[in-house]
Amino acid sequence: MKKLSLLLTGWLLSVGMFAETITVAEANAAAKDAEVTVEGVIAALAADGAVLQDATGLIYCHKDVSGLKVGDRVRATATIGEYGGAKQLTSATYEVLGTEEVTYPEAEEWTAETMDAWVADNSREKKYVTFEATLNINNNKYFNLTLEGAVNKASVIKPLEDISAMNNTSITVTGYAMYAAKSGSTTYAYVVATKIEGDVQIASYTGLDALVAADIATGTTVEVTFTDVPIKSIYTVKSTGKRTGVYFNVQKEGKDIELFYSAEEMPDSWEVGGLLSGTVTAPWVRYENKGTFYCWELAPAGTWHWTSLTYKAATTALEATVAEKAARKVVENGVIYIIRNGVRYNALGGTAE
Repeated sequence: MKKLSLLLTGWLLSVGMFAETITVAEANAAAKDAEVTVEGVIAALAADGAVLQDATGLIYCHKDVSGLKVGDRVRATATIGEYGGAKQLTSATYEVLGTEEVTYPEAEEWTAETMDAWVADNSREKKYVTFEATLNINNNKYFNLTLEGAVNKASVIKPLEDISAMNNTSITVTGYAMYAAKSGSTTYAYVVATKIEGDVQIASYTGLDALVAADIATGTTVEVTFTDVPIKSIYTVKSTGKRTGVYFNVQKEGKDIELFYSAEEMPDSWEVGGLLSGTVTAPWVRYENKGTFYCWELAPAGTWHWTSLTYKAATTALEATVAEKAARKVVENGVIYIIRNGVRYNALGGTAE
């Protein structure tokens, strides 16, 4: 019986029934790739990660945070990862144990000098900060921040709220500075924001032609309302078959306008020639890649979806002529028809079925 009991205990341990729970500080000290179980409260949340805290410190949870809310007390079972010189929880599963009120500490005010000093410190402390910077959104994925006079830059880990209207403006960011990492020749201080503030005015345009005629700096957020604009082509990602963009036959500098949105697949019923109507608020971007100018792009973010637009199927030439009730020659599928007073006749003069 004793042997059976020991075997059962060993099995329970192997499946994690009695996994030891460690503190956040112990998780930050654990070896890379270690399997750990940590309890704490979600202090801040982004689309791609979260900040977990307990009385001993803070640790970044990399991705896998859907369904969590700020204030959730969770038990996280995860693998210890490392990025930007900081430990983080990866491949995590979360058990929500309850909710708590989150109170933020007084934020340290960052200047260009103090932010640069934090980046340069290899033993940098995770901390709650606030600072002013100019926002530059790249491909709706990177939310980079330039502090005037700083050698390095900051970056907000993709926020839950739509801040595309703040692009290329000065904003105030408050949140947790969690790690620093280099991209190209620039090192970025990565922050999970708890508050983003800015004073934004968006210029509105009626029709794509009005948008094209205006002198707008690339990256400026605009609002454009259009009615029954034909789809010239639909962009589909070859590897996934996902439809992520439509091109309109409206051009500036000889390049088409693309409406691009990768977060949700557009309806399968939409076809080339179909007519789109609606209002889009998005950065107006001269899209270039490796020095080649491809198109002008409207790339909405956040809660916008393709279903924000209305779609009408294309009207064939024959249907349009019948609707006009005028005499006209129409070629359809290689056959010549005459339309007169809404009645279709074939080329031999007989009524077409």
